[in-house]
Amino acid sequence: MCEFSRRQVELTGLTRGWRCLEVGGGGGSLGDWLGEQVGPDGEVTITDLDLRWAESRPRPPHVRLLRHDIVQDPLPADGYDLVHARLVLQHLPERLDVLARLAGALRPGGWLVLEEFDTSWNPVLAAPDEEAATLFERVHTALGVQLEKAGLDPVWGRRVPGAMLGAGLADVAATTYAESWAGGGTGIGLHRVNAQQMADRLGRRASRTPNWSASRPCWRTRRSWSTPCRWSARGAAAPRD
Repeated sequence: MCEFSRRQVELTGLTRGWRCLEVGGGGGSLGDWLGEQVGPDGEVTITDLDLRWAESRPRPPHVRLLRHDIVQDPLPADGYDLVHARLVLQHLPERLDVLARLAGALRPGGWLVLEEFDTSWNPVLAAPDEEAATLFERVHTALGVQLEKAGLDPVWGRRVPGAMLGAGLADVAATTYAESWAGGGTGIGLHRVNAQQMADRLGRRASRTPNWSASRPCWRTRRSWSTPCRWSARGAAAPRD
């Protein structure tokens, strides 16, 4: 679980007894950490469409899992001290409506923290040769085109602070973060999985594309490095009059 996410959440003043909502919690690692921070007097709800990974380990009673569609389903409660979502809204065409709903679920003074990629900036820092770097960039561009067709906003990360202000949140602030991802590592695996999913959607056209076939070794070699930029933005619900 990314230390960057922990640091950003800690900036809200997270403490014992808080009620937290973790949207799109995946395997539940950050939600479990939130549970440790708020203690048994607090409450953490981890939501996701697919809870199989999160259900694989036990949790204390104050940390619960909820199968939930953030677009279609009502929010499980309101009055939260903290609502957090990591790499979720960027993929949703309804992202502005979802952001407004999440902001509305905060108690006065409660915090919304959103973490999103800016996929328009993803330089290759090192590669075995210039041809490999060019292939990686071509596949990344093709992946971006397909993801945009599916509703992703490639620069949503930099738009989040403005969207938070538009939703009426106060004390809005943002931080950017980037780190190198080596071929064969966990981070670059995100590129590989997304590219493979794109190939699956495109079917035989992708598997016959020289760029796709030739770029696959780049995901594995330790000499290939790439880095995305992640934005983390936070805003607080204004006190009620």
